[in-house]
Amino acid sequence: ISPIDYDEDFTTLEAALRRQQLDQMTEEQLERYEHFRRSHFHSDPIKEVMMSYLSEVDETSNLKFGITREMVIVMAGLGKLFVGNIVETARAVMEERGETGPIMPRHLREAHRRCQEKISSSGSTPGNTVVGGGAGSGRLLHGTAHARHDDDLI
Repeated sequence: ISPIDYDEDFTTLEAALRRQQLDQMTEEQLERYEHFRRSHFHSDPIKEVMMSYLSEVDETSNLKFGITREMVIVMAGLGKLFVGNIVETARAVMEERGETGPIMPRHLREAHRRCQEKISSSGSTPGNTVVGGGAGSGRLLHGTAHARHDDDLI
């Protein structure tokens, strides 16, 4: 009897589940998924935001913090998950309202409000969430240029 390779079995199961999910997606959903998979946050602006925040903590606590490449990668990944969650929630808002077309700032505001409400109702203490502005704003997510208009402000 050969030993069970849990990593291999998990990978095979994971791949099968991913294929099943992809098969159930519409063409539009597949296109959005591909854009999501290919997108990433640039590391320099992420590091700037982290350094800015940590320098504020450093001034109040007299602790010194260093930011490693791995920390930046993790923060960029969390940011990508946050953006993905907001976008999907905004799509759900549009669907509930029977609207089609591109996501508008009003959809993003409502999605953000719902996500904050979900955090508050779960008993977690959310940090300050800054939407827009900050280091590198306008070119933080790779492949996206960001022109600001009055209706774009969140």
